[in-house]
Amino acid sequence: VENESSRRTDVIGKPNRDGSRDFGLFQINDRYWCSNTNAPGKDCNVTCKQLLSNNIRDSAICAQKIYKRHGFNAWYGWINRCRGKPLPDITSC
Repeated sequence: VENESSRRTDVIGKPNRDGSRDFGLFQINDRYWCSNTNAPGKDCNVTCKQLLSNNIRDSAICAQKIYKRHGFNAWYGWINRCRGKPLPDITSC
């Protein structure tokens, strides 16, 4: 989240090479995961606009689905800045 959206829920990423865009806190891609129409759709059955809300319920559910399929490798922020580095200790959280 830090490396993808700087912890902001309202971020829409610049167009990717394939023309797709990433939305919200987890920078979820509209090519596979969210619909750019007014009707929920694609694999997370949400609109991309729903992923821009401060209520992160839909975003978190979608991010969990993505993680279950692809792990952290679904996020370039993690690949480019975190992969191979120790994760922070969150046991007290």
